[in-house]
Amino acid sequence: MRFNKRGQELSVNTLILIIIGVLILVFLIIGFTIGWKKIFPFLTPGNNIKDLVDKCSLACNTNARYDFCTAKRDVRVDEPLPALEQSEIWKKKTKKDKTEFKATCHDLSLLKDDIGLEECPSFECNGYSPDFQEIARTLKPTLTEEQIIGRTSGPTGLPAPAPAR
Repeated sequence: MRFNKRGQELSVNTLILIIIGVLILVFLIIGFTIGWKKIFPFLTPGNNIKDLVDKCSLACNTNARYDFCTAKRDVRVDEPLPALEQSEIWKKKTKKDKTEFKATCHDLSLLKDDIGLEECPSFECNGYSPDFQEIARTLKPTLTEEQIIGRTSGPTGLPAPAPAR
Protein backbone atom coordinates (compact mmCIF):
# COMPACT_ATOMS: atom_id res chain seq x y z
CA MET A 1 0.00 0.00 0.00
CA ARG A 2 1.27 3.37 -0.99
CA PHE A 3 0.01 6.62 0.37
CA ASN A 4 -0.23 9.66 -1.83
CA LYS A 5 2.03 12.25 -0.15
CA ARG A 6 1.48 15.67 -1.62
CA GLY A 7 2.52 17.86 1.32
CA GLN A 8 5.95 18.46 2.67
CA GLU A 9 6.86 16.97 6.02
CA LEU A 10 7.46 19.25 9.02
CA SER A 11 10.07 18.06 11.42
CA VAL A 12 9.56 18.29 15.17
CA ASN A 13 12.26 20.98 15.40
CA THR A 14 10.43 23.15 12.88
CA LEU A 15 7.16 22.81 14.80
CA ILE A 16 8.85 23.77 18.08
CA LEU A 17 10.45 26.84 16.49
CA ILE A 18 7.11 27.94 15.03
CA ILE A 19 5.40 27.60 18.43
CA ILE A 20 8.19 29.55 20.18
CA GLY A 21 7.99 32.28 17.51
CA VAL A 22 4.22 32.61 17.92
CA LEU A 23 4.57 32.81 21.72
CA ILE A 24 7.21 35.55 21.43
CA LEU A 25 5.02 37.46 18.99
CA VAL A 26 2.01 37.24 21.34
CA PHE A 27 4.21 38.33 24.27
CA LEU A 28 5.47 41.38 22.35
CA ILE A 29 1.95 42.37 21.28
CA ILE A 30 0.68 42.14 24.87
CA GLY A 31 3.71 44.05 26.18
CA PHE A 32 3.25 46.95 23.77
CA THR A 33 -0.53 47.16 24.16
CA ILE A 34 -0.94 46.69 27.93
CA GLY A 35 2.40 48.16 28.98
CA TRP A 36 5.66 46.64 30.11
CA LYS A 37 5.31 47.90 33.69
CA LYS A 38 2.28 45.68 34.21
CA ILE A 39 4.02 42.65 32.75
CA PHE A 40 7.39 43.17 34.45
CA PRO A 41 6.91 45.29 37.57
CA PHE A 42 10.27 44.06 38.81
CA LEU A 43 12.11 45.84 35.96
CA THR A 44 11.84 49.16 37.77
CA PRO A 45 12.58 48.88 41.49
CA GLY A 46 9.92 50.19 43.83
CA ASN A 47 12.14 52.62 45.69
CA ASN A 48 14.63 54.98 44.04
CA ILE A 49 15.31 57.33 46.97
CA LYS A 50 18.97 56.30 47.37
CA ASP A 51 19.65 57.03 43.69
CA LEU A 52 17.92 60.42 43.97
CA VAL A 53 19.83 61.35 47.11
CA ASP A 54 23.10 60.48 45.32
CA LYS A 55 22.11 62.51 42.21
CA CYS A 56 20.98 65.49 44.26
CA SER A 57 24.12 65.44 46.39
CA LEU A 58 26.21 65.36 43.22
CA ALA A 59 24.26 68.31 41.79
CA CYS A 60 24.91 70.28 44.97
CA ASN A 61 28.61 69.36 45.17
CA THR A 62 29.19 70.38 41.54
CA ASN A 63 27.18 73.63 41.92
CA ALA A 64 24.67 72.45 39.31
CA ARG A 65 21.93 74.89 40.36
CA TYR A 66 19.48 73.92 37.61
CA ASP A 67 19.80 70.20 38.41
CA PHE A 68 19.21 70.82 42.12
CA CYS A 69 16.61 73.58 42.03
CA THR A 70 14.57 73.03 38.87
CA ALA A 71 14.97 69.60 37.28
CA LYS A 72 11.96 67.45 38.17
CA ARG A 73 12.84 63.90 39.08
CA ASP A 74 10.64 60.80 39.19
CA VAL A 75 10.32 59.71 42.82
CA ARG A 76 9.22 56.18 43.72
CA VAL A 77 8.79 55.04 47.31
CA ASP A 78 7.31 51.86 48.76
CA GLU A 79 5.08 53.66 51.27
CA PRO A 80 3.96 57.31 51.48
CA LEU A 81 6.52 59.43 53.32
CA PRO A 82 5.41 60.58 56.80
CA ALA A 83 6.28 64.23 56.13
CA LEU A 84 3.93 64.29 53.13
CA GLU A 85 1.06 63.07 55.28
CA GLN A 86 1.16 66.36 57.23
CA SER A 87 -0.08 68.25 54.18
CA GLU A 88 -3.76 68.59 53.31
CA ILE A 89 -2.89 68.53 49.59
CA TRP A 90 -1.08 65.20 49.96
CA LYS A 91 -3.78 63.68 52.21
CA LYS A 92 -6.26 64.02 49.34
CA LYS A 93 -4.04 62.19 46.86
CA THR A 94 -4.35 58.51 46.08
CA LYS A 95 -1.77 56.07 47.41
CA LYS A 96 -0.31 55.71 43.91
CA ASP A 97 0.15 59.51 43.68
CA LYS A 98 1.85 59.48 47.10
CA THR A 99 4.30 56.75 46.12
CA GLU A 100 5.08 57.91 42.56
CA PHE A 101 5.49 61.65 42.00
CA LYS A 102 7.80 64.29 40.54
CA ALA A 103 9.88 66.62 42.69
CA THR A 104 13.03 68.71 42.50
CA CYS A 105 16.00 68.06 44.77
CA HIS A 106 15.13 71.30 46.55
CA ASP A 107 11.61 69.94 47.22
CA LEU A 108 13.05 66.65 48.46
CA SER A 109 15.42 68.46 50.83
CA LEU A 110 12.31 69.32 52.88
CA LEU A 111 11.97 65.62 53.60
CA LYS A 112 15.48 65.20 55.04
CA ASP A 113 14.16 63.37 58.12
CA ASP A 114 12.46 60.80 55.87
CA ILE A 115 15.04 60.39 53.09
CA GLY A 116 18.29 61.94 54.37
CA LEU A 117 18.82 64.63 51.73
CA GLU A 118 20.20 67.89 53.11
CA GLU A 119 19.65 71.34 51.66
CA CYS A 120 22.41 72.61 49.42
CA PRO A 121 24.46 75.28 51.21
CA SER A 122 26.23 76.31 47.97
CA PHE A 123 23.30 78.32 46.59
CA GLU A 124 19.72 79.39 47.24
CA CYS A 125 16.86 78.03 45.15
CA ASN A 126 13.85 80.09 44.14
CA GLY A 127 10.91 78.60 46.03
CA TYR A 128 9.30 75.18 46.12
CA SER A 129 7.02 73.37 43.67
CA PRO A 130 3.30 74.01 44.28
CA ASP A 131 2.72 70.56 45.86
CA PHE A 132 5.54 71.18 48.33
CA GLN A 133 4.72 74.77 49.37
CA GLU A 134 2.30 73.70 52.11
CA ILE A 135 4.83 71.16 53.38
CA ALA A 136 7.47 73.92 53.49
CA ARG A 137 5.12 76.09 55.57
CA THR A 138 4.53 73.19 57.99
CA LEU A 139 8.07 71.84 58.30
CA LYS A 140 9.90 75.19 58.15
CA PRO A 141 7.74 77.84 59.81
CA THR A 142 10.64 80.33 59.79
CA LEU A 143 10.62 80.60 55.98
CA THR A 144 9.06 83.70 54.46
CA GLU A 145 6.41 83.47 51.73
CA GLU A 146 8.99 84.76 49.24
CA GLN A 147 11.29 81.88 50.12
CA ILE A 148 8.44 79.35 49.81
CA ILE A 149 6.75 80.62 46.65
CA GLY A 150 9.79 82.16 45.00
CA ARG A 151 10.54 85.55 43.54
CA THR A 152 9.60 84.76 39.95
CA SER A 153 6.71 83.05 38.30
CA GLY A 154 9.00 81.43 35.74
CA PRO A 155 9.87 77.74 35.86
CA THR A 156 13.64 78.20 36.00
CA GLY A 157 14.01 77.91 39.78
CA LEU A 158 16.78 80.50 39.64
CA PRO A 159 16.52 83.71 41.64
CA ALA A 160 15.00 86.71 39.89
CA PRO A 161 17.48 89.30 38.63
CA ALA A 162 18.07 92.26 40.90
CA PRO A 163 16.00 95.33 40.03
CA ALA A 164 17.77 97.98 37.96
CA ARG A 165 18.85 101.08 39.88
